[in-house]
Amino acid sequence: MLEVKKVWLFPSSRRKEALSVAERGLRFLSREGVAAEIVGEIPTPQSPPDLVITIGGDGTLLRAARALYPQEIPILPVLLGAVGFLSSCRAEELEDALHQVTQGRGLLDRRMRLLGQGPGLSATALNEFALVGTAQS
Repeated sequence: MLEVKKVWLFPSSRRKEALSVAERGLRFLSREGVAAEIVGEIPTPQSPPDLVITIGGDGTLLRAARALYPQEIPILPVLLGAVGFLSSCRAEELEDALHQVTQGRGLLDRRMRLLGQGPGLSATALNEFALVGTAQS
């Protein structure tokens, strides 16, 4: 069971409605007694949150996951738009999802992180790597 006392809301800077959805989540969490703040960038946490909520699409989720690595902080991705392969919650479902989480009924779905290494480079990914070759003469 996930006990949530501190939450960061990370809205996409590319979607104008993301900030208003984040503010809605902030109000809900405040009413539930959860310390929450909206962050424009994922800082290196001195005191890490129990949960990060991304609001946007898969790119927003991937940016947050990259910034949080190597810490294992749960992320709740909230989808704005039509297609999100990695998101489990739509913006209109945010309050219901937060209610489940604050009542201790949120489900954690552990995901493996991929590690790719090559000559002089190393990178991590959540869902896939794209390998692009270079033309040789």
